[in-house]
Amino acid sequence: MLKDKICFIGVGQAGGNIVDLFTDLGYDSIVVNTQNSDSSYLNVTNKYIIEEVSGFGHNREKAKEYAYKHKEIILKQINSSIQDKEIVIVVFSAGGGTGSGIGTVISDLLSNKDNKEVCIVSAMPSYKEALNIQVNAYKCLVDISNLKKINSVFLIDNNKGDIISLNKKFADLFDTFIKMSEISSIKGNVDDAEIKELLLTRGCSVLYKADNADKLLEEYHENNIFVDIENDRKIVYMGLSTNSLIDYTYFYDKVGIPLDTFININDKFSFLILSGLSFPKLRAEKILSLINDRRKDVEEAINNSISDSIQDRLEWNVRANKGVLLEDIFRKY
Repeated sequence: MLKDKICFIGVGQAGGNIVDLFTDLGYDSIVVNTQNSDSSYLNVTNKYIIEEVSGFGHNREKAKEYAYKHKEIILKQINSSIQDKEIVIVVFSAGGGTGSGIGTVISDLLSNKDNKEVCIVSAMPSYKEALNIQVNAYKCLVDISNLKKINSVFLIDNNKGDIISLNKKFADLFDTFIKMSEISSIKGNVDDAEIKELLLTRGCSVLYKADNADKLLEEYHENNIFVDIENDRKIVYMGLSTNSLIDYTYFYDKVGIPLDTFININDKFSFLILSGLSFPKLRAEKILSLINDRRKDVEEAINNSISDSIQDRLEWNVRANKGVLLEDIFRKY
């Protein structure tokens, strides 16, 4: 079974919470977190606690620096749990420090191993989150876009519901996707090789599930849990499982014509996956706009009541974004 070839690695608190849901669904998983983070409530059995670090305080640059400095130790801990796995899915929050910092480093290191395919699941913060969270998310998007050997990237959008519900929906969607080959019909089948093709395609991917084909056609764009896709109509693959025959070219009109489409028929639900989508330049632009809009208010508060050391850190964070051309960063997508 394809499921047995997959291992999830949850980095940071958010990553651990999402991966715990997959543990309950029977997937192998690992949690990587710092010493002061409580992971005792998680059902994940393989936990790597960074004992010499109490936390990174939303400072992802510090987390990245630590991860690269201690990469041999981190990889040694992880490798013992993924030796027999073909696909590793690294899960983390884009807005935090530990997850977005160490998570991107682990993804980078593992993607350069000859026998591993790496995907990423990252939760994007809502627009209501604090300034430093937005800065982290922007930098995280840049880092992910520069990882040359990463396959599917699933970006959960925390603007689209409460975090617990979004995480559960994603776990259900992904599990349904991986099990598509268990549904067979003389009218069409999707096998494990085709599911792997959908999953191991570079670019962003989205999943959507509905009770019936009509709802899939009507709701897939408005009610999905992922960051909105670009309007450039660039797509590599589409996977479709429906409980009735539909005109699937409807989706071509909405998202573009894919290289190939994999279709099966089932009698329970309708399901859609789009893979090889462009990286979300529009979301990155929105985050950068939020950073610039809020910077003045935060700087004023800092000047009035907070120490110079924190001001220096804020200026360093925002200054790091200046001169970055989104077109150059995301051109590869």
